[in-house]
Amino acid sequence: MRDISPFNFGLLVAYLVPGFVILWGFGFHSVTVAAWLAGPAQNTPTVGDLFYATLASVACGMIANVFRWAIIDTIHHHTGVRLPRWNFSLLNQERLGGYELLVELHYRYHQFFANMLIALVFTYVAYRSTPSGAAAHVGMTDVGFVVVCVVLFLGSRDALQRYYQRAGELLTPNR
Repeated sequence: MRDISPFNFGLLVAYLVPGFVILWGFGFHSVTVAAWLAGPAQNTPTVGDLFYATLASVACGMIANVFRWAIIDTIHHHTGVRLPRWNFSLLNQERLGGYELLVELHYRYHQFFANMLIALVFTYVAYRSTPSGAAAHVGMTDVGFVVVCVVLFLGSRDALQRYYQRAGELLTPNR
């Protein structure tokens, strides 16, 4: 990836950002990961730390994406978001640009919202499983966590529905 463009920015957001949140969760239980993410107050991170953190974030984001597919997409499909039957033979050179645009405008947002939901739940559980997290009282942070999770779930559902509907207009034969 040489330059960041609208067509690869979505990939960065869909995988790297949620992956970084998961990595942050691992930092609660791993001194090594915590060192990769250390701010200026501790030992200054090195280029190697940045490389490891970036690579691990992408890997964690890809793993979150599999959990998104297995959990979130399954819930959406069992609760009314219909999995379309598309005819990909209609995806010719004339329609390809439109399809790619729909992926970037809708599907990447679905991936980000759902992957971030997976990442936040993982990180929340990782924090709550530490001694300080387990001792913390339920408060406004926990309420905020639940609200953000609900909004991410609903956002992923909406983005997936829009993707299915609009891409279906390209990939369904005229009736």
